[in-house]
Amino acid sequence: MYVRAAVKVRNGERLFSDVALADTGATGIIVNESMAEELRLRTFGEAKIVTLGKTVKCSFADVSSVTVEDTEIGPRRLFVCKFPEEVKERLKLMGFSERVILGVSAIEDAGYVPDTEKGVLQKVGFLVL
Repeated sequence: MYVRAAVKVRNGERLFSDVALADTGATGIIVNESMAEELRLRTFGEAKIVTLGKTVKCSFADVSSVTVEDTEIGPRRLFVCKFPEEVKERLKLMGFSERVILGVSAIEDAGYVPDTEKGVLQKVGFLVL
């Protein structure tokens, strides 16, 4: 089962808010170029990532704040990619935003774990070893 997560991405006064796929195979936060343009993010560098089985060329951008469910996790570096049409369509068919995929590191930083049986994030708090 796919896991849903409420996510907010803020860059200064600009805010994006939607329901994202919590991708248990992703480490970072991946956003579509259209969202980066809307938030007026400055991109830099280059990386290649694989998402939903597709290799995508990306750049990076820093944002002032990310909130997962009800927990703000502060400034983050995002992967900014041009999502292939088939990735956007697949996300849309699954009922998720076509503009953001939330990776596990952000989910864990907010004190959640993906519950793949219920399709939601479960609040577990923070683990310190």
